[in-house]
Parts: sequence; C-alpha cells; structure tokens
Amino acid sequence: MSHSYLRRIYLRLAGAVMLVVVLALAASSYFSHSTFERALVPEMGKKIATVGASIRSLVLKAVEHGMDFKVLYGIEQKFDEVKRETPDVAYMAITDTRGVVLHQRFAAPAGAESYFRDPQVLAAMVAHRAVAPPQRVGDQFLVSLPIESPQGVLGMLHIGVDVRFVDNIVLDMMYDVLVVLVVALFFTLE
Repeated sequence: MSHSYLRRIYLRLAGAVMLVVVLALAASSYFSHSTFERALVPEMGKKIATVGASIRSLVLKAVEHGMDFKVLYGIEQKFDEVKRETPDVAYMAITDTRGVVLHQRFAAPAGAESYFRDPQVLAAMVAHRAVAPPQRVGDQFLVSLPIESPQGVLGMLHIGVDVRFVDNIVLDMMYDVLVVLVVALFFTLE
C-alpha cells in the first residue's frame, strides 16, 4: 500500500465524518434556536411586565388622587423615561375598557388597533390575570397588563418589544453555536 492511497482513504473518511458532524450540529443548532426563542419570549414578557407594573402603579396613584384616567398629564414623559431606562421597549399605549387608545408613545406595530379591540384581549382585562402572555403583533411582541382600581377595571397598558430584540439575542446564541461547531470540527479532524 502506497502512502498516497492511505492518504486518499484518510481524506475520504475524514470528509465523511466531518459531513456527519456538520449535519448533526446544524440540526442541533436549528432545534436549539427554536427552543431558545420559545423560552425567551415568556422571559422577556416577565421583564416587561415588571416595567409595566411601575407605570400601572403610577396611573392608579394618579386616578386615586382625582385625575381623570382619560386625561393623564405627564404620562408621555413617563413613557419616555421608561424608554431611556429600558431601550428594549419599542411602543407603549394605554387603552380604555373598549380597546380605544387613550395614550400612546413611539411607533405602533401594524395591527395594534385591531389587537386592542380583540375580544380575547378585552376578556383578559377582566380575567384577573396579572399579565397576559406576550403576543406577536406586526413587528413587535406586546405585553398587556390590566389597569384595575378598587372601583373597577379602567383599561389596559400595552408595552411592545421589537421582534429584532429577540432575534438579536437568538443570533448571538447562533454565533456561540457556530464557534462550538468549528471547534468540534477541529476535534473531529484530529
């Protein structure tokens, strides 16, 4: 057996093993991407709900002190402050019990008006759940929180997070997987 013959067999075998490893790692990264995205959106929703709780308490305090819910002075400034503190936030709105927008700030996602008036969203207002799961509306994930005073339900607070925020986190994870893939290929060749 010649040295060149053994080298060709080695290269073919190494190529076949690398192909199998690349396909397995690609499938693994694809499924982990899907799983990671499904797990990330609810966690992002919890974070945004925490941000929304402070806005909701401020609104309830203003209403308790006699301010009209439909005319909350300074709410846009509060929305700006929240945006500075949490750059992930892309949109904020307060709607009444019929889903009519009373206050909003930043770019509304496509389909927001119909989402606010959707019977399921309006039903969540009186379902006494603290937070509805994030829903994708246009190019944002919206987290909706009911605003309820002792006198009854006043409306809902909606906070949107750009889908690209979630995509960027998933993309960062994919870069990490790619590094692992390259390292695994080097180990396979050795």
